Amino acid sequence: GQLTRFGGSLLELPRNYRSHPELISFFNRLFRRVMGGEEEKLDDFEALFSALEAPGDNPDYSPQVRLLYKAYEGTEESGVEEPLSASEAEAWAIAKFIKDEVGGGRLKTRGRRASYEDVAVLSRSSGKQIHLEKYLRRLQVPYTVQSLRSLFQDAPVNDMYQFLQLLIYPEDRTAYAALLRSPFVRLSDEVILRILWDVDEENNFLPAFVHDGEEERFGSDGEREKYRTARENYHRLRKMLPGASIAELIRYLWYNAGYRYTALRNPDYHLYLEFYDALIALAGLSDSRGESLPRFLDFLRRNLGDYQKLEELNLIPRRGGGVRLMSIHASKGLEFPVVILADLGNSGMKGGGRLYARTEEFGPALSTLKLNDKGQKKKRLYFSEAVAEREQMQEAAELKRLFYVACTRAMDHLIFSGVHHSRNRNLEQKNGQSVLLNLLLQAFGWDGKSSVFELTETLGCRIEEIPEVSEETIHRESSFSRSADLEQVRRRFDAAKKVERSFNRRQWTATALNARWVDLKGEVSLERGESPVDENEGQLDDSESGPAFGELVHRIIEGRIKGSPAAPDLPPTLESYGEEDTRRLVESARRIADSFFQSPLGREVESAAERVESELPFVLRVDGPNTEGGVEPIVVNGKIDLILDREDQVLVLDFKTDRHARPEAYRLQMELYRRAVEEIYRCRTRVFLVYLQHGESVELEEGMKLEELLEGLTW
Repeated sequence: GQLTRFGGSLLELPRNYRSHPELISFFNRLFRRVMGGEEEKLDDFEALFSALEAPGDNPDYSPQVRLLYKAYEGTEESGVEEPLSASEAEAWAIAKFIKDEVGGGRLKTRGRRASYEDVAVLSRSSGKQIHLEKYLRRLQVPYTVQSLRSLFQDAPVNDMYQFLQLLIYPEDRTAYAALLRSPFVRLSDEVILRILWDVDEENNFLPAFVHDGEEERFGSDGEREKYRTARENYHRLRKMLPGASIAELIRYLWYNAGYRYTALRNPDYHLYLEFYDALIALAGLSDSRGESLPRFLDFLRRNLGDYQKLEELNLIPRRGGGVRLMSIHASKGLEFPVVILADLGNSGMKGGGRLYARTEEFGPALSTLKLNDKGQKKKRLYFSEAVAEREQMQEAAELKRLFYVACTRAMDHLIFSGVHHSRNRNLEQKNGQSVLLNLLLQAFGWDGKSSVFELTETLGCRIEEIPEVSEETIHRESSFSRSADLEQVRRRFDAAKKVERSFNRRQWTATALNARWVDLKGEVSLERGESPVDENEGQLDDSESGPAFGELVHRIIEGRIKGSPAAPDLPPTLESYGEEDTRRLVESARRIADSFFQSPLGREVESAAERVESELPFVLRVDGPNTEGGVEPIVVNGKIDLILDREDQVLVLDFKTDRHARPEAYRLQMELYRRAVEEIYRCRTRVFLVYLQHGESVELEEGMKLEELLEGLTW
């Protein structure tokens, strides 16, 4: 090998004092097939395998060697309703194995029962660790992590972010709502809504913690006390803000504001103690760089919800007990009674293309592509191909060494786990060649095509299928659900007093508000009769009278105005139609659009395209109902189909595909459009309903004022 070529010598240490003799025998059989022996001619970078020797003693128990495996099933439907992904099913199978075999006392190790502290779950990367963490928590299995990746996905960082955000931006209503619901305050939903909807004399929403906690809106003494405590912490932190470091603010939230007790009182939340360590370390780094709190909040905001590894943190775990989750590289030199090699289907990191390739014979050479006569990429140049091929062989050799390190960490029991999917099972492709699961299965005689469950030379490893599993199954088998008497919970729920509450709605779309108005006002007074379309000509089905068809007609009209009469994009709800139905719908839509452009209003729109605006969005504030606290404002948003600017007046056109023309049914919507356009253009505005299927345009003259139409509505 390379060592002897440069004058070195080999010192063999064949005796393995770590592992059970039967496990050592398995290693010898496995790696003789994976690596090859001394008699085989190998490249100098290939590791040679020499048989290991076991110590003389033979413990009175047999090791378990298993493979938890899930085959690729393509698009076949399973018998499980809404099954979880293969990665989640694997994580659940591992968690269940640990809970049943170790927690249930079935697994023995050197004269005693195995404990959770004896178990190490090793993997090439921590990318899918989040699933395993979730299910270990569901089964109340304690664990520690080498790589804390879920920091920004769990509650502690999010809750502290909301509190810190309000110190800088007291008007942030989203942060305020989240904080009031968090463990820092824990107010009920009803009280939170009452606080958030409170306004000042000018109908502006109030900033955070301006209430003193004595108002009737808080309801009970318990709610008042929780609010006052949070308010006191908030104002104390505001006073600390000018001189305190970011770490000091977080330390106050953790200890003084009581978040630490939330983590301590429930064993399922003990991992949050390490989240605090990570957050305080991040704050310390930010302080050391002289960054402000707003800068730190920007960093948190960008990462909230992400699942990522924090490279700059090197934390010492608080807890020594529990299952250890770590990478294979981090496990070098360590030993564990029970080793679970998880996520063996992972194909590892994919390296990107490089600018140059370096060969021992010719030195550096540009890593470019050959182009064919048409300028298309054809293949790499010779140097690139040669280097890529050798690097692939070196990576394969390194993969074997990594596999050897992982397996030989086991003292008494070794469990493999992996899943196949469409991209990692082909042994002829690079993705399939960089998969530890395939390395193992090839040693068992797998050819990449036959069923893994039919293999007969598994070297003593028992292959078990990872079953399909649903969220419902996991909920049923989780520890927290088994501890509850669900039938008793159901009886209490059914017997609970039902309290109906309603809160005034402050945001509406113009169409939703109009529908509410029609429902409350009953039948509109003006009926314009049936469509004048001849019943014997072009009968229209439901698809030609619905919103999606109307949107299609509008797109055709808009395209013609803009001078792009090509086939329009179909609305999403029409994309599932067959080719013949689609063609018929488009033709029908074009006929309707043509009839509009043949009308006087349509001809004017087409000739004055430069003064036409379509799909105009707006946001309008109007006075809502008059309550005991005064007039409450509401916000209305909408989108106007088409606007024609005549300089001295503006025309608003709203397209309808209704079979019957009933303008008064849209009175409130059109008055909202009129008010919005008047405030934008500051000139007289006329509103028209354009009934496309009738070829008729109906102007709605000004009648009742908008405030009169809104009067009496309940929200």
